[in-house]
Amino acid sequence: MPSGSDPSFTPILPGDLSSVLRLSTLAGWNQTADDWARLMRLNPGGVCVWKDRGEVRASFSVTPYAGERRVGWIGMILVDPAWRGRGIGGAALVAALSQIRECGLDLAGLDATDLGEPVYRRHGFQGIRPMTRWRGRLRSGAEEGAGPEPACFAPPDEVLEAFDRRFSGVDRSPLLRDLRQGGAGLLALKDANGGLVAYGFVRPGREAWQLGPVIASGESWIPELLRGLVRRLGEGAECLCDVPDGAIPPAFLRAVGMEASRHLQRMTLPLATGTLCGPGICCATGFEMG
Repeated sequence: MPSGSDPSFTPILPGDLSSVLRLSTLAGWNQTADDWARLMRLNPGGVCVWKDRGEVRASFSVTPYAGERRVGWIGMILVDPAWRGRGIGGAALVAALSQIRECGLDLAGLDATDLGEPVYRRHGFQGIRPMTRWRGRLRSGAEEGAGPEPACFAPPDEVLEAFDRRFSGVDRSPLLRDLRQGGAGLLALKDANGGLVAYGFVRPGREAWQLGPVIASGESWIPELLRGLVRRLGEGAECLCDVPDGAIPPAFLRAVGMEASRHLQRMTLPLATGTLCGPGICCATGFEMG
């Protein structure tokens, strides 16, 4: 990159997948090649990269969600360690915001680390809810009074999507269908009348299984869903999830072997409280997808 110039971000090409996976791996993130490919499917022009000598050196992603207020979720702002400190990360954020404006979306959202939060605040983002990444090796929690086998079932796509819209406030149908068709595990609970009351997706990550999104119509369904997760993956499986603070009682997560490992701050521009973290939202999909 010539001195004094800004990097030019362009949509990722299929041949760049291994190069961009290298960036998230260098950062210690949990994403796999399948996660990058999912972002590309959800918004083909929304995953953008800057390359030097044929190698991806920086990236960002924008995932759009339709709804009363159309959201552009920013993720995967990554810079090769050898190229940090040159303003490239800031340029990636500016490029992502420009894409959101050009697409006519109403607001931008992202999950900020402690290191990134001051940067995003300088660009006008405001915090709407603290988040915590929970991580650990799963255990049954039998000593905590585990109940009977959860009443899991496989709801039709339209039922799952309507339930999700009711709590998320946006249309995440493309995401939910991609997760389901892409082999992510679905845990869905029904009440005595057969109605959907909670669901959660779990998918393999580079280092640990990723739980999310998770939505529950009431707190009482969460232990049952977590027990179903342990039964699905088995004891000792490494798992992580990003939880809006207060959405799941910490005792429920500790009962299945997870502990708080990282602090995040959910932020939006402009301020839009409750964006993908209102009542019923128990776990984010992941910080790259909201």
